[in-house]
Amino acid sequence: MGKIDIPYYLIDYPHIAASTPLSQLLFVIKQAELIDWKDLPKDVFCNPRKIGEGVYGEVFATSYSGQSIALKVIPFYGNEFIFKEKVNGEYLLDAASILPEILINQELSALSDVSENFSTPNFIPLLKVDVVKGLYPEEFLVAWDEFDNVNGSENDRPSEYASEQQLFVAMSMAMGGVDLEHYKMCDENQVISVLFQIAISLVVAEERLEFEHRDLHIGNVLVLEKGTTVFRDLEEDEELFTGGGDYQFDIYRMMRNANQGDWMSFNPRSNCFWLHYLAVKLFNQHLCKKAISKKRRRELLKKWDHLLEFDSVQELFHHNDFLVDLQHHMIVKHFPRR
Repeated sequence: MGKIDIPYYLIDYPHIAASTPLSQLLFVIKQAELIDWKDLPKDVFCNPRKIGEGVYGEVFATSYSGQSIALKVIPFYGNEFIFKEKVNGEYLLDAASILPEILINQELSALSDVSENFSTPNFIPLLKVDVVKGLYPEEFLVAWDEFDNVNGSENDRPSEYASEQQLFVAMSMAMGGVDLEHYKMCDENQVISVLFQIAISLVVAEERLEFEHRDLHIGNVLVLEKGTTVFRDLEEDEELFTGGGDYQFDIYRMMRNANQGDWMSFNPRSNCFWLHYLAVKLFNQHLCKKAISKKRRRELLKKWDHLLEFDSVQELFHHNDFLVDLQHHMIVKHFPRR
């Protein structure tokens, strides 16, 4: 019998040969067996509020054992199909597809460890992951309906696909703040501060994890009022490469051109592309147009255009054009060249 190539996250798993994607998922999140919704802390269901949605699930603002969280709820199937129809226009993910998102969020959360040479608090911490089964909680359905009445949901109501045996992964994330699409930037200093915070976080992730975000649009960058910028990772969608009407879709194609379709390899230029996209968006936001003169915005955009020449965001911290801004916005320390 050939040797089994065991991934790092299953090194200590005692029954790897007989494992299933669902059992591997449970092992990674340190959950012995499937649980019911009622097994979660009671405050999870106390006045939840839906704050967002995606094709694969819903996001609720609630609490978990006294801590305010954003709870991302994703339906999926384990060892067998429970619901075979499409949900929100797509077929449900399987456990094997859920696992990478959990692992990525765990690794990004670990970047806040200040004992490491490179660390950052700016990725949204993953606090807890639970795999639950059962009917969608009534409290969440009420919150879903309230969101739908105000905003008009594009998703299917969860009651349409939930059942006693339906599986969900419930990811408890720290509250991240307001996304840049809706956050009101008041002046040039605030915009540049946000861009530098994102840049330094990308440098840390590149150095520690060889990480590419690949979808860092303004809806995926969150700003806390206390000034910390955090952002989250989303799965890329092949259909994005055919989109148009916004610079965001050009970035997807620029990434593909840079990596020649090789998405398995680390290509930090994608982080440069997305940081340039954010600079263009922020300096051209309606509020910034009032706070920053047209001439000054042209000067700033010309400077940040250098990102398109870089192979890594780390080069920004060595470039003379950014030195004054870096000295103004943060304590500059030497970053070793790779």
